[in-house]
Amino acid sequence: MADALDVVAKSDKLLEDFSYKMLRKKHLKLSRELISLEKQMKDYGDDYRALVELANSLGLEIQELSNLDTVIPELISEWEGPRGTLHLFITLLEKAREKKQIERQLERYRLEQYRRSEL
Repeated sequence: MADALDVVAKSDKLLEDFSYKMLRKKHLKLSRELISLEKQMKDYGDDYRALVELANSLGLEIQELSNLDTVIPELISEWEGPRGTLHLFITLLEKAREKKQIERQLERYRLEQYRRSEL
């Protein structure tokens, strides 16, 4: 019985380590994608600034992007500029939200690891 519990504990640890590594990898990938998207959006100049202003006026919660699902439909219906710019901006917002979610998961995992190491 003790051997079986040990095997389960080890497999849980391996799965946790794998998940952590995948989160780190995804975070790095998203960080790079966001840098690239931000550079592309800056090339749109006034349209980019106008989209940021419109998103803010629609009440986008900029820190956590938690209300993105309600703001995106409003952006789509109210934006009068080029559609390609709009969709690139929405992609930027969606990826930023995903990155923030992963950062929260990484923070929880790392805090838990630190606390375990102190025991």
